[in-house]
Amino acid sequence: MAGSGRAHDYGSGGSDSTTFINSQVLVVPMCEETEAVENLDNILSVPTDAAGAAEFINLGANFITVSSQGLLRLAGQEFLKRVEAEL
Repeated sequence: MAGSGRAHDYGSGGSDSTTFINSQVLVVPMCEETEAVENLDNILSVPTDAAGAAEFINLGANFITVSSQGLLRLAGQEFLKRVEAEL
């Protein structure tokens, strides 16, 4: 969720919408194989970043999800590198 819009008082901290939204979130992991369930602790220890995504692809995954915050962080880091290169 983007916490800076009108429903969140533009990020001013005057809204308790984040608390409400967090209380309504349901996380549903997809473990479709017995082997995945047996290795769940190892699966959950993999960081959700570019290296983690690449590791899953190398292991044969054809569907991966990452958080939008993770993608924004990576894009921000890339943008900062480009700006610094131009200075």
